[in-house]
This record gives sequence, structure tokens and C-alpha cells, in this order.
Amino acid sequence: MDLDGNSRAAVIFDLDNGFSERPLAYPFEKIAPFLRQKDFVLGNLETPLSDHKRAYGLFISDPGYAESMANAGISMVNLANNHIFDAGEIGFFQTIEHLAKAGVLYTGAGKDLENARAGAFVRVRDMKIVFLGYTQFCNNRFSSVADRYPGILPMDRQLILEDIHNAREKADLVFVNLHWGIENDPNVHPKQVEIAHFLIDNGADGIIGHHPHVPQGIEIYKKRPVFYSLGNFIFGQGDFRWNTDNYLGEIVIEGKMMRKILLHPISGQGRELFQPELLKGIRANSLFSELKTRSAVFGTEIVIQNHVGCIHIR
Repeated sequence: MDLDGNSRAAVIFDLDNGFSERPLAYPFEKIAPFLRQKDFVLGNLETPLSDHKRAYGLFISDPGYAESMANAGISMVNLANNHIFDAGEIGFFQTIEHLAKAGVLYTGAGKDLENARAGAFVRVRDMKIVFLGYTQFCNNRFSSVADRYPGILPMDRQLILEDIHNAREKADLVFVNLHWGIENDPNVHPKQVEIAHFLIDNGADGIIGHHPHVPQGIEIYKKRPVFYSLGNFIFGQGDFRWNTDNYLGEIVIEGKMMRKILLHPISGQGRELFQPELLKGIRANSLFSELKTRSAVFGTEIVIQNHVGCIHIR
């Protein structure tokens, strides 16, 4: 989050084990110089970082990616998603241990319910910010929801409202990660709109959405941004159903006020999902054309300047 004019690069990445023959820094090599320019970078980590045998689920990644993320400029990851327990409780504990050693913060999960609900409090320059995280889905039927034992947080309205209220007492801004929506669908479900508005009406300063794996429309509601789905960032698998380019969302904060959103197009077709880079030219324009159409239903206007999309918050 760059608070002097280039604020938060909101990114999403899913690191599976498709990079086994590549250096651990490989996925970030082309995009890291951009991320390192930012004051704060948040992503959704949808895989355990563990050497533990997969208990169930699909994803598991080399623990060394924690350090690679830190070196690439990743500040924090959301863990409230349907894959973070794919290597069971052991894999989850190893994940948060590796993140801690690398200096990467996390939200959306914890060692017990109270710990998970506290979210992550950070100071970025003169700003106090709390990030919360919740998931609509869990691959093991929510047996991994935090309670007296470690787990993730479910997308429960009352739970989120209480957490937003508590966060507001100590923060200038409160952002809510929601792992939600319909996979592979570029359209936002009406229920998502209703939930996003409800949370903002009750104190959230922005919604950061992921799970569909494709970009969806962006809304500015009561001068608060709603990223319904950021799409993919890094996805190290051989399944390329998501043969579409994506974007990184950046919130520009000036004087403790969100002023505009910047949209940075990134490559995501085929094997480019292994190692994304910033886009310009025809492909960037094509992505912006789609985002404009999907965002127009919310009355959102996107202006293109030097291969970057801009949404002014008025």
C-alpha cells in the first residue's frame, strides 16, 4: 500500500507444486520489481506451504515459497479459503510457521477462534489498518473452521459484523477479504452485491474478493471499493481452464482518504500463470474492455491512462 499516491496492490496467487523444476523465485521474477515499489501488498494464498503428505484436497506447495513471497514484496496473505487445509492441520501449522519466519503476515485463520477473529493489524506510514478474512467454501465441509482449535473463518454475517466493529475501534481503515462467488463465472451474483453493501453499511472500508479465478466487475459503493473477484495471479498447475488475463488492484490513499483505484493488467494465459508480468498494448486493452463492461453494471467508470486503468472515488 503506497500511501503517497500508489497505495495497495491487491493480488491473488495460488502456488501449487507445478514449479518443482524451477527456482523458488521463478513465479515472481517478472512481477517482483513492481510489487516492491508498493508500501503494502496483500494476496490470497490458496495452498498450504508444507512438506506434509496431502491429507485431502488438491494443493500443496514448497515451504520455501514463503521466503520467495517476502522477497517479492508480499506483505500479507489471506488464508480464509477452501484449500488452506488441503494438507490437514499439520500442513496449516507449517504454513503459518513458514510465513512467520519469512515475515509475511496473514489473516482469515488462526490458532483458535479468538486468534483468527482478531484479523491482522498493521501500521503503514501514518495509517492504522485492519485486514479481516472469511470464506464461503471449505473443501472438507468446514471441519477446519476455527474454534478451540486452529482453523479458518466462515463467511457468517454476524461474525463479520462483530469483527468489523471491534476493528473499527483501533483502525483508520478496515478491509474485508471474502473468498466467495461462483468459479469461472465473470458475472457477480446478486447475493454478493447485497452482502458487500451490507458490510460496507456496517463499517467495512473495502471488500477484496477472490475464488472465481476470473476477473469480475468492480464497484465503488459509498466511496468504498468492492473487488468482487480479482481473478488469478500465480497458479502453478497444468489445468489452464483460466485462459484469461487478470489484473492487480491498487488503492491510492492520500490524507487517510481513498482517492482512486488503479488497475494493472497482468498476463494469465496458458503457462503465463506460472510467471505473470505486466501487460501493455492489445492484450491490456482487451482486458480493460471486459472490465469496463463488467463494471458498468455498477455505474463504475474506468479511464485508461498509460496502460493503467483508473477509477476515481468521488
